[in-house]
Amino acid sequence: MEQFTSVEETYTFVLIHGAWHGSSHWQPLQAELTTAGQKTIAPELPAEDPGATFDDDTAAVRDSIADRENLFLVVHSRGVETLPRVLDQLDLARVVGALVLCSGGPRDFELNIPSQYGKLQRNTDEFRSGITTTADGLFQIYDPQTARKVFYADVSQTLTELAVRGLRKQRIPCQREAELPPMPQEIPTWFMLGTQDRALNLDRARLVSEEWLGPNALLEFPTGHTPQLAKPAELGQLLLYLANLARVQRRR
Repeated sequence: MEQFTSVEETYTFVLIHGAWHGSSHWQPLQAELTTAGQKTIAPELPAEDPGATFDDDTAAVRDSIADRENLFLVVHSRGVETLPRVLDQLDLARVVGALVLCSGGPRDFELNIPSQYGKLQRNTDEFRSGITTTADGLFQIYDPQTARKVFYADVSQTLTELAVRGLRKQRIPCQREAELPPMPQEIPTWFMLGTQDRALNLDRARLVSEEWLGPNALLEFPTGHTPQLAKPAELGQLLLYLANLARVQRRR
């Protein structure tokens, strides 16, 4: 691993948040990457707009990237929906690689996975117990007490309270979303799960990883649902390793 973390290369890490979260939840990881001489972008998705779609999320990411090069995309949880959509709109020569972080996989892909996988629930019962719907029926709100247990069980108390205060309302995915583009085979992409994740059904997520990205994409890390808060230094080192490895793979 050392040979890939020590290579002198500057990347722009595009950090895309998941449901209920925002760009502020990336700050500890951004600090680690900046200290390592890297660049970061953490776009804000229009999660609280009931009329927005995954295309609007994609536009927010694409616009934040602008003309930057040497991109490595990191998508957390439900932010995975943007990954194939953003890649479909970028010149792939500008992209080094990508990491899917603590996610159950894209919604469209899940709707089409073989029926035997569908018997496994996407999320844990503990996760679902903290979700409620507002009067307009479009937003979901995450209960702060459940969030502390499910999202931030291994995060320090100080960061947990900051993270809970930063939680946002989240629109419910609608049925009119555009079809999910296929993942480009030339972009090295990994699917990382936290072995202590209390939000996801890990058995189902492992199956989705293999079916969507292939048998060699899966990584497992001893953390919960938000390693960007719980273990930002370790995650930063992993990202440097993966970015450098992807760069070598892309040049072969």
